[in-house]
Amino acid sequence: MPQINVVYIGDLFGFPDGQAGSSYIRLLCRGLIQAGYRARVLIPNPTENKDNPINTHTSGRVDGIDFEYTNGTPFKPTALLNRKWSRLRSRLGTQLRLVQLKKYGELDCVILYSRSYQRLLEIRRICSVLNTPLITHLTEWRQNEVNSSKEETRNANLFYSEVFEHVDAVIVISHFLEELANSASLRQSIPLPIIRIPVLADPQKFVNIHPIQRNRPYLLYCARLDGYIEDALFVIRAVACLKRDDLDLVLVGKVSRVSQERIYQAAQESHFAGKIHLECNFLPDDKLYKLYAGAEALLAPLQENEVSRARFPFKLAGYLASGAPVVSCQVGEVARYLEDGKSAFLSRPGDLDHFSKKIAEALISPNRIQVAFAGQQVAREHFDYCSQGDHLKAFIQQLIISKSGKR
Repeated sequence: MPQINVVYIGDLFGFPDGQAGSSYIRLLCRGLIQAGYRARVLIPNPTENKDNPINTHTSGRVDGIDFEYTNGTPFKPTALLNRKWSRLRSRLGTQLRLVQLKKYGELDCVILYSRSYQRLLEIRRICSVLNTPLITHLTEWRQNEVNSSKEETRNANLFYSEVFEHVDAVIVISHFLEELANSASLRQSIPLPIIRIPVLADPQKFVNIHPIQRNRPYLLYCARLDGYIEDALFVIRAVACLKRDDLDLVLVGKVSRVSQERIYQAAQESHFAGKIHLECNFLPDDKLYKLYAGAEALLAPLQENEVSRARFPFKLAGYLASGAPVVSCQVGEVARYLEDGKSAFLSRPGDLDHFSKKIAEALISPNRIQVAFAGQQVAREHFDYCSQGDHLKAFIQQLIISKSGKR
């Protein structure tokens, strides 16, 4: 079979650099390339603010991955008319690019990473015209984020309600989402092919990594702080229960001024004994991984709800691969891959006192180093992007063969 060309289309991340979603897609593409496929990323929407951009190139190549912003710029427009024109150019530019790629024999499969119902319909139509299989990637389930508008929330809910009716296959990140996809697939005359790809890491990036040096020992929590502000406040209150004035808390992630105020207010109200440090700006991987490796423990709280059962925090793969002790909760994928006291320190979900006790265990347990090492082995065994790339390659190949046989 000739080389397969896979095109990722995503409007939830910038490229090549960005937050967890950007790293995840980049690793997936690297895995496909390692497995012998060609991978390309199309970003329909501008993602960058001109005053503090992470990505400044309209197109390029990184790690063998071709990428481009199909509306012609990575920078978000500020004027209303320019924003409307940008949305139109985004739709037309993406569809035109897919047509061009198909014409030149550089399009065999499209993978959509979005939660926009409108985007789903647009890509479905063009894939149908081009007779190209469409796969959607699900990493969460119906989540109302703090900063989402009513229109965005309605669009996302429509996406999750209708997505299984408009795609040829589904990539999911968790068993919970796999069960949802299977249930939806059974209601269709033709069952959907489904593959589960967990969180990903590049274990080689953590070989001989030198932990960052800070003046004081610290715990670390990394997340989209605006989207998961309640979890951030939970972490602050849990660490405050330790009453350690010699231990800092580093929070890494994009955060608005309103969320910053809530963070400092929570620290004051809970009588936080140490210091809180906010890393609000983008951190390149090397610096982030050094922060991971230097932490006394890495924190990933989860609640007992549908959101936590469906998701699998991207950061956990890097957390574990870094070799630092991980503190999380016994829910969803975390409970499937990790064992309390063996490969991580796991508390009951949503239990503030128990989470605080597990942090204390990660700090003082005599086997904390062995637990961290076992967690690192879990990352190497299950979350290595190379092995998951082989897995995804076989899935896509079978989908293309199956779809060709139905023509």
